[in-house]
Amino acid sequence: MHTAGGPAMHDSFDTILTTSDAVAATMLNDRRAGHRMTMSLWGNIELPAHQGARSRVGCLWSVLAVDPVQGTGTVLVRSTVAPENHATWAASQTTSPTQCPEPGETVRFHAHIAAMYTPRSDVPLEWRAQLKEGANGTPRAPGQGLSYRSRQVPVPIERLDAWAAARLQRLGIDAEVAASPRSPVDLKGTRTHTAHIDATATEVDGRVSELLRTGLGKGRAYGLGAVVWG
Repeated sequence: MHTAGGPAMHDSFDTILTTSDAVAATMLNDRRAGHRMTMSLWGNIELPAHQGARSRVGCLWSVLAVDPVQGTGTVLVRSTVAPENHATWAASQTTSPTQCPEPGETVRFHAHIAAMYTPRSDVPLEWRAQLKEGANGTPRAPGQGLSYRSRQVPVPIERLDAWAAARLQRLGIDAEVAASPRSPVDLKGTRTHTAHIDATATEVDGRVSELLRTGLGKGRAYGLGAVVWG
């Protein structure tokens, strides 16, 4: 993880927490528990008033290491609002502004991301409008039409590199990417396939820095999508 050398963001903070190996393993094995634990840095997310709290503080998190020999774990929490509380589940906690690449700098970064996609629908175009309309041809209210989209499926292993590169390209980042499958995780009761990506790209117009701040893909509340560089 990069901790020095590049300019610091003024709207993003990296908090490094040292935990026991058991705590870090719990966060990996129970993603909802990991979400609650990281959000405890700002308050009680169980209250109705705290709905949407993750997006308001821009929280991303990732378990960086689990060392059963030393009995320790390392967790990164990145957020757009500095933590307000000390984590009771951590032995130590330090917060500093997120370091980002210099303009024109070529950097290497990696992330653990959800690796699911929606296959192209084979429903004929002329049927799609009918599915979205009522029996008399009157358009249904938004969200009440019948869906013709396919269900999400895992990205095939042989397509992971190209798929991940395309995801980054849509964000304006041209990168060389090596992706490999990782174990599925449970996200809100849905079995979600994941991948580890290792990418190299040049910082242009702050796009890599923005990726560091916002993360990549789905499941960002549950320990996926946090991008680490250096």
